[in-house]
Amino acid sequence: SPSAPKSPRLLGVDYNYSDIGWSSFYRYWVNNSVLPVTVSSIRVKVEPRPYVQTAVHRGSCEIPVGQDSCVIANSFTMAKGTTGYVHDNATVFNPDKSLRSNPLWAEVNWNDQHYPQLSQQFDQNSKVFTLF
Repeated sequence: SPSAPKSPRLLGVDYNYSDIGWSSFYRYWVNNSVLPVTVSSIRVKVEPRPYVQTAVHRGSCEIPVGQDSCVIANSFTMAKGTTGYVHDNATVFNPDKSLRSNPLWAEVNWNDQHYPQLSQQFDQNSKVFTLF
């Protein structure tokens, strides 16, 4: 129906990274050379609506009527010597939660803990090099 209210529309989520500033929560691989990296806050971007929207992702924040973003007060650190995968859901709701946005999921990975353990062997007679 043309008179039905529009559902929230989630456009994107940005993290405030200590090394690069605001950037997408699709950071598939954080290089070990930049660790530690802290995410100090989370910005959720939406299409404006004629109602207050609540964004939920590792916390929550309210987006006022007609506005297009809010910032969630949440932080975490990707430390040297650790590994992790952030894959939390982000969703936006109308005030009574009868309408919800399209979902998005974070994709942030780092690994400074588990390194490959490789051994090698060379057979001088057959000239075969084996890596295992």
